[in-house]
Amino acid sequence: MTAAALVTRKQMIFELACFWGLVGTPQAILTPTVDVDFPAYWFCQFFLCHSGIVVGVVFAIGALKMRPRRGSMWRVFAITNVCLLLIGLFDFLIGANYMFLREVPKVDSPLVALGWPWHIVIADVLMLGGFWVVERVLATKAPVVQN
Repeated sequence: MTAAALVTRKQMIFELACFWGLVGTPQAILTPTVDVDFPAYWFCQFFLCHSGIVVGVVFAIGALKMRPRRGSMWRVFAITNVCLLLIGLFDFLIGANYMFLREVPKVDSPLVALGWPWHIVIADVLMLGGFWVVERVLATKAPVVQN
C-alpha cells in the first residue's frame, strides 16, 4: 500500500498506507513473528520490508506533503475491518492464519494474553485509538489536491 501511495499519490491509498503504516507496522516490528535469527535472509527481509513501510509513509508526509483528511480514520477503520472479515473467511476456508485471525501469534505481548478471539478485539480497539492519534497529529482541514 505504501509503494502504491508513493507511485500514484492517490489520497485514499495514501490514507490507508498512512494509518496502517504508522499504527499497525510498529506493532509488527516490536513483536515480530520471525522463526530465524539475524543474519538469516528472512529475518533481514522482515525488518527491512516493515521498516520500509514506515519510511515510505514518513517520506510521503515530509517530502510529498501528503496528509490524511479529517474523518479519514473512520473510512480506514471501516475498510480495515471489512478486510479483516474477508481475510478471516479466507483463513477459515483454506485453514490458514493470515493476520493471526484464527490463532494467537506466538509472541511475548500483553495484547495476546487473553487468547483468541480477544486478541482481535483488543487490537481493533487499540488500532482505533492509534488512528485517532495519527489523525489528530497529521490531518488537514484543507481540501487535498489529487494528482
